[in-house]
Amino acid sequence: MLVLSPDGQRGYTANVSAGSVSVLDLTKRKLIRTIPVAKSVQRVSISPDSRRIFTHDQDAPRIAVIEATTNKISNWIALPDVAYASAPTLDGRWLLALSMSANRLHVVDLQTLKVVRSLEIPERSSEILIRPGGEIAYVSGRGPGKLPCSTCAHGKCSRRSTSLRALTVSRGSALRIKYVARERHLCSIPRFQRDESPDWRLSLSKP
Repeated sequence: MLVLSPDGQRGYTANVSAGSVSVLDLTKRKLIRTIPVAKSVQRVSISPDSRRIFTHDQDAPRIAVIEATTNKISNWIALPDVAYASAPTLDGRWLLALSMSANRLHVVDLQTLKVVRSLEIPERSSEILIRPGGEIAYVSGRGPGKLPCSTCAHGKCSRRSTSLRALTVSRGSALRIKYVARERHLCSIPRFQRDESPDWRLSLSKP
């Protein structure tokens, strides 16, 4: 529940029960401001350019968008379900927000702040991380359909029971989302297509 700005100057923490986000000056080691958001929040993420911070209201299906220049909420992103965590793509175009209660991954266009697609993900998924380089991200959770940690070459698991699904991310105005597990289907944004594949992954790439 802590993220750092890419330049290492700022830190942002999601204060769950307080429903706020604290802004930290990491150079001077002091609290800059605590931003009230909601009754309860979970997780926090930051855009690659450090201009926007995202945190997730746990009592309403929405994400708070905080401007780093003002340390104030500038917008809300409306979602179909309550989001638990999110991660922006490295080009800053998309925000991948997962709902642990609904088992859905919502793809948000950060230019319009609108959900453009929602996809099913493994049960009780709670984290989504994009690795350095931006081409691979991982969704982890505690639901069924678990994969041994040894099969996830680029992911680290604290427990062998942690389930992982991988997705591939690329830059561009269109995203192709490929999630292959038991369902084995291929979806593209903004249109859907179906295909067969032996891979276990969710990929985002140009059509």
